[in-house]
Amino acid sequence: MAVHETPNQMLERHRRTMGEELGPIFHRLWNDAAQLHLKWNEFVVLFATSPAQLRVLNSVAPAFFNNVFELSYEDFLLSLMRIADSDHQTLSVHTLARHVRVAIRDEVNAAKVKFVDAAAFAEDARNNLIAHRNLDVALGRAPRPTYGSRNEIRGAIRALDDVIHIVERHYYKTAPTMWDFLEPLGGTRTLVSMLERGLRDRDREIGHHRHPSPPDEAAE
Repeated sequence: MAVHETPNQMLERHRRTMGEELGPIFHRLWNDAAQLHLKWNEFVVLFATSPAQLRVLNSVAPAFFNNVFELSYEDFLLSLMRIADSDHQTLSVHTLARHVRVAIRDEVNAAKVKFVDAAAFAEDARNNLIAHRNLDVALGRAPRPTYGSRNEIRGAIRALDDVIHIVERHYYKTAPTMWDFLEPLGGTRTLVSMLERGLRDRDREIGHHRHPSPPDEAAE
């Protein structure tokens, strides 16, 4: 039977099992990873499902959904950089690695390095475009940093999962968390469904018919 815990109950369990130092650190990073997965799953549903769905978004509010896309993408990069931050005063995988038991410290450190390497693609954009605005980039005298690809974001998130799971497996003997099924009630699936229904009602009302095929299929 599944056990449902409040956030405070989960924090207390981590304190009891991992100790007063590691418990809260792991709890906060685990929650950060969960939020990252939740937002990533929502992003994929909204923007990476199909060309037909993108046409729905662009038919309803193209400027709004373009802003959502850009803000979400920047948030992923900033989140990864925060978790990879090496400053001793920050909450990060480095902080986690310093507080785990000696028995798993080498394994955690190895996984930590893989995560930091996987997230490194976001550093240039974070430093020169998102968190700070480089003068040469702003004035067009230097190339605009790239935001990386969805595969790079996905790879970094999976590398973070490995770090979290090593610790969780050691202290709780559990299998990896199935993050792919994490989805909020009333999330993007509900939004897309309502948009599609609204467009169908509009089409029936004014007799407007959107092309059923993407442009590349229509041209063939």
